Amino acid sequence: MVVTVNGTPYPMGRWPNATDSWGGFRKITSHSGSTSISDNTLSGTPNWTGATLVMRKNQFRMEKGTVTSHSGTTLNYSSNWNQTSVSDGYGYFIENSIQTLDKQNEWYYNPSTKKLDIYSTYTPGGVKISTVTTLVNATSMSYLTFDQLSFQGSIGRMFVVSSSSHITVKNCDLIGAGSDAIYGSNASYLDVENCNITNSNHTAVDLDVNANNTTIKNNIITTSGAYPGMLDNYWLTAAVYVAGSNNTIQGNTVRKSGYLGISFAKGNNILVKNNWVDSTAFVLDEGGAIYTYRGSDATVYSNRSIDGNIITNVIGALGGKTSGSGAAAGIQMDGNSQGVSITNNSIANVSMYGILLFNAHEITIWNNTVYNCASGTLGMVHDAGWNYIRNVAIKSNKFVMATPNNSLGNWVYQTAENDLLQFGSADSNVVATPMNDVNAFFTYDGSTYSHRTVAQWQSYSSMDKHSKASPKTVTSLSSLRFEYNATSSSKTVSLGAAYVDIKGVSFPSSITLAPYTSTVLILGSLTQSVANTTEIVDEINLIEKPSLTIYPNPVTDNFILQLNNSHMGKMGVQVVNQAGAIVRSYLFNKDQILNQITVPAHDLPTGVYFVHVQIGTWSDKRKIVKL
Repeated sequence: MVVTVNGTPYPMGRWPNATDSWGGFRKITSHSGSTSISDNTLSGTPNWTGATLVMRKNQFRMEKGTVTSHSGTTLNYSSNWNQTSVSDGYGYFIENSIQTLDKQNEWYYNPSTKKLDIYSTYTPGGVKISTVTTLVNATSMSYLTFDQLSFQGSIGRMFVVSSSSHITVKNCDLIGAGSDAIYGSNASYLDVENCNITNSNHTAVDLDVNANNTTIKNNIITTSGAYPGMLDNYWLTAAVYVAGSNNTIQGNTVRKSGYLGISFAKGNNILVKNNWVDSTAFVLDEGGAIYTYRGSDATVYSNRSIDGNIITNVIGALGGKTSGSGAAAGIQMDGNSQGVSITNNSIANVSMYGILLFNAHEITIWNNTVYNCASGTLGMVHDAGWNYIRNVAIKSNKFVMATPNNSLGNWVYQTAENDLLQFGSADSNVVATPMNDVNAFFTYDGSTYSHRTVAQWQSYSSMDKHSKASPKTVTSLSSLRFEYNATSSSKTVSLGAAYVDIKGVSFPSSITLAPYTSTVLILGSLTQSVANTTEIVDEINLIEKPSLTIYPNPVTDNFILQLNNSHMGKMGVQVVNQAGAIVRSYLFNKDQILNQITVPAHDLPTGVYFVHVQIGTWSDKRKIVKL
């Protein structure tokens, strides 16, 4: 059910209030099976018999029950869920009772009288309540298009497209779903594009079981699963969840999801690309802004790609749990995940690990920028009895901790068995904590905890031969800067001072970021700029390169323009087809001798093109082949 007052949605009343201490939870001090909980500070008044009991049973599950009786400090309840055992020390709250109403616009719906009670200091106006369970039921239908329509308010799922195919929802507003905005089971060829989906009590798009050949593209999705008491089962809630093969989730803005941002399950040919996922995991945690899980499934999957996404502010849910810290990752490969490439992503401000592999294998981690993560920018965890972490390739990433992690490190690998050096391969990474590079690597081999610098890790592991620590040290967090571009156009950032990036390249006054890229900058210049610059140039094989270089070539996705000359100023870049027509045009700013700029090419048709580059009177061109 959804209730709005003057267009603003409000959850039903609860006790304690969400604004109270510990996120509005009371503590479960003991329990008896799955029928009662006790809270040794609970009073017998008011009596909560008949109300709804909402329990946070662990980090990632919220479940409900009905209070059958209340005696002193004990609440007896019945539940249709009971999927997980109660954990003492976690939290609960009460809702669905008129006795909870004490905050402006909290509400209670009485099913007997069919009346809505609202707490207000004045006569409320503009009150709307959803009265229809499902607005569109397209079960077992095909070839339907919904275009430029507005759907507002449902008791349950707003759209149902189960056992359907070739359903298109585009340019629509889906606002205030009582459960999922769009739900489909055994749905194929569903296309959701350019929609505004907001205030869904569960997911924005939930495609469960054999959802194949679907496209979720260029949508703005906000506030999904944000109210912990509005659902019966809160496990694995994502703003976007797709289970199946040949699925694309691209170009979406996903913000304010109470648990996972984007989640995909078992299947081949999955593309999660160029999405911005922000402010997730504030209701439940032990998940990721982008997440997948394989479990006991032995099927080998392939061509699963998480590419070029921007992930910011993975918050972690502190309310109602025993730990005092958040436990959510930027990208999480959970429980036996396999066959995934994690490339070109930008991840910042995360309550746990930036990238987490939990008993995962056959994973590629390449060219990601990860910044300011509480537990570590990269975490690999292997539990005894689970699948080994194997065939993991970690290359050309920038792992940057803003502040030293004295208990763990920047790159963390904990295994229950003595197999630290069998995870795969690693090289050409930057593993940097500019404020203190001592704890670059933290490992546990089943018996011994160790901290190592980059040099010590290189000596111990014989890996990361070309990897580096920070090019510059600082004493204040204010000297570090993370900039990102979560749009499809290039973005120039005026810096106001001279900075160097985490690989030692100087930016005197500004930096231009290609679409869906980021950078970590350090205030000031290098005291040994010539030596450091030579080191970086050698690392990426740029010595004695021509003035203009393009790689990779042939190109399948993005290509890099590398300029190594003295020409400065506005730089025009044109992509021209064989017929001489300009198919792409860009304007960048070149403010240093060595520049590298990423140019998108994923949407270019297959063929041969010429890339023209001009700065003032200087120009040059190169041929590329798009596969």
